[in-house]
Amino acid sequence: MIKSVTIKNFRSVEEQTVDLAPITLLYGNNAAGKSSLFYALNVLRNIVNNPQQPLDAAFNLGFAVLGGFERVVFRHVETSDILISVSGAVRGIDFSYGVKLNPKHGEFILELGNPYSLNFSLEVPFPYPLNLNVEKSVTLDGIEYKINWNGITAQVTSAPANEVANQKAKEITLLVNGITEVVRGIDVVSVRRGFFKTQYGQIPVNPYPWTEDEVAALLAADENLDTHVSAYLEQTVGRQVRAKAKIGTSVADLKTIEPKTKITTDIVNDGFGINQLVYVFAKILNRTTRTVCVEEPEANLHPSVIRHLPKSFIELVKTDKRQLIISTHSEAFVISMLAAIAKGEIQTNEAAFYLTTRTDGVTKFTREENSEDGRVSEGLKSFMAGELDEVQAFFKPPKKTRKSSNKTSPDIQEMPAEVNSPDLSNQSNNSEVKPE
Repeated sequence: MIKSVTIKNFRSVEEQTVDLAPITLLYGNNAAGKSSLFYALNVLRNIVNNPQQPLDAAFNLGFAVLGGFERVVFRHVETSDILISVSGAVRGIDFSYGVKLNPKHGEFILELGNPYSLNFSLEVPFPYPLNLNVEKSVTLDGIEYKINWNGITAQVTSAPANEVANQKAKEITLLVNGITEVVRGIDVVSVRRGFFKTQYGQIPVNPYPWTEDEVAALLAADENLDTHVSAYLEQTVGRQVRAKAKIGTSVADLKTIEPKTKITTDIVNDGFGINQLVYVFAKILNRTTRTVCVEEPEANLHPSVIRHLPKSFIELVKTDKRQLIISTHSEAFVISMLAAIAKGEIQTNEAAFYLTTRTDGVTKFTREENSEDGRVSEGLKSFMAGELDEVQAFFKPPKKTRKSSNKTSPDIQEMPAEVNSPDLSNQSNNSEVKPE
């Protein structure tokens, strides 16, 4: 699991470190910078998967092409370096891994915790053909191990070489190479999603699918994924899904089923909220991914369905061992996640809540601590402020109008003079929201 993400000079993020939990929620106003965290992780994955591509190609996320370096560096200062790094643990060993990006140079950075306590730094150009390396050594139980690292993978040798030393060298190799596998397990479910056709041709399966054809091909090719997604869909919204190739053809149907009536519907002809949920679950459950960033999973969903989503996401984390980073504009979704904490369905340290703000063009992620009774330290003021304004307007006494006739509508009564609008001006400060 990734424990933290550090970003410097990327889009509107000047310098921020975000500590992650198995489920991390980001909320805040539009254009606050929530997606920048998701996109930064995707850029890091692109670099690891293909360091031999031109630097600007790393900012092509598939679903969004961010442009060249000068378009994404903070405040377009081309002399700055973009830093994207993650920390976590592999095989019980703490690590930090990242990359510095600049058109003139790049740098891979790796730190290993105890008992290795090693720091690697390798300056490289982009494109980088993996033709450079740095060597570090560590002595364990009287045996010296040399780690030769090219920024992506490592080779480890021991002196003297014997059966025990060779086995340990293999373990160190798996450790270092496992770090980049953590990065390769990152994916993003963007808001650009859904299925818009009745049938899909079979195409090669992309390890990071994002087009509807690629996700449909993934569902059709993996029967276990098909049934797995169907189980989560039924749990969340009461529908099942089937992705089956027609016998003797290269065409697959993608259909939803109402379990009670047995009615089958092409997914494109079902509600779009259900449609996009199939896409979301398929991406999360893709075998190549472990850490999944999900943009606004509540899109096109009724509040009653939104309240079921946290239960499914908690199960995805606990049963399917996924890590989820979720951006949301839904108060109902956040409160339902807090309610799950209050019910003991997830522990306080298994969920993190961040208010994302942008001031003078700079993004800040502020953690709001949560408690066992389902409260957050700042009381979700980012959601409440606008609602209180509306409540005040609702209770504001109507303006008195001159009576034009002696007739009065029987359905409209003048508010008694002694009824005053409640003063809500001070209720937004230090307020706490507790789910029902």
